[in-house]
Amino acid sequence: MHAGSARDVTLVLGGVRSGKSRYALQLAARAQRVTFLATAERLEDEEMQRKIERHRTERPQHWTTIEEPLKLAVAIGSASNCDLLLIDCLTLFAGKMLDVFEDGLAAISESIAALCAVLKAPPCSLVLVSNEVGSGVVPAFELGRRYRDLLGEIGRAFGLSPITVPEFREIGFGEWEELSWAEIESRDQDYARRWSEAYPNLQAPGGEPLEAFQSRVLTEVKHLLDLSSQRCAVVVTHAGVMRVVLRSLCGLGGQETWERTSAYCWFFRYQPGRLR
Repeated sequence: MHAGSARDVTLVLGGVRSGKSRYALQLAARAQRVTFLATAERLEDEEMQRKIERHRTERPQHWTTIEEPLKLAVAIGSASNCDLLLIDCLTLFAGKMLDVFEDGLAAISESIAALCAVLKAPPCSLVLVSNEVGSGVVPAFELGRRYRDLLGEIGRAFGLSPITVPEFREIGFGEWEELSWAEIESRDQDYARRWSEAYPNLQAPGGEPLEAFQSRVLTEVKHLLDLSSQRCAVVVTHAGVMRVVLRSLCGLGGQETWERTSAYCWFFRYQPGRLR
């Protein structure tokens, strides 16, 4: 978000079904006049049609809706009579570019450049929604890898600099690594129950000690804060990592930390000088 500007540009990132669209709707609801720009197409796909209708019912009826899967820069630039434009989502926009332009890198770059140009001087405040697909496994197929890379290119064009931080990985689960919860319970149901109630204070068999987990996370948090002292840093990580961060930065207790991280996601702003 461009702080201090009368026309803010906010990018909402999240995984599939993480609540990002709902969060974007909440942001947009603060404005009086809202236009919703949908990039989904009404193709002969019953599942997509049901999803479109579900999203439509979640929006206030007085909002204006525009459907444009590809020419986002033109649609944004021509928006009028609205205080805020909500674009949901850039993920489908990226897929449409691959479908239309295929290997035409010049056309794709031109489309992204046009979008970024209009975002520098938007006609109103903007909220854009996009999936985060670069934090998971490498896609098995070439098209999937191109799709992932294209979303990354769009993010970089927006001024984002995503990095992968190995130290923010989840606590090591030792003998439980890569097992389903049903498999873990079948091995020792009583210990699994006690572990779930005390996590991460109770160590998994052969797993990483809590002290070592906290040490590597907090060391990297301090490094990240030093790098981002004059900027906003968005961290997408596991609940266990967030519990360590919340305890250290916000001074939250064990039970409160668990409750704060039991939902899909949680947002907080850190003020420098409070890290213990």
